[in-house]
Amino acid sequence: MSNSNEFYQKKTAQFIKNWSKKRLNKVRFSLIESFYYSFFLSLFFSFFLQESKNIFSNSTLLIFIITFVLYFLISYFLLFSIYENRYQRLTKENEH
Repeated sequence: MSNSNEFYQKKTAQFIKNWSKKRLNKVRFSLIESFYYSFFLSLFFSFFLQESKNIFSNSTLLIFIITFVLYFLISYFLLFSIYENRYQRLTKENEH
């Protein structure tokens, strides 16, 4: 049982350390998250779901732009708030 508690305490400390750096710039966090997500998703769609095997095409660019904008909005308004609330809750628990 103590190994489990130690594991979660390490994960919590790691989250607090990482999020304390990322939370300083909301736009940068959202841009990086949406770039990673949209890049790999657009490559997946272009490689597996298109009839042509041309990865760098107009449809790939269109998919990239659409997923980038959508995921940026999701990460800016939703994910950042979720992570920030978790960070605030964990730091408050660690203070007591």
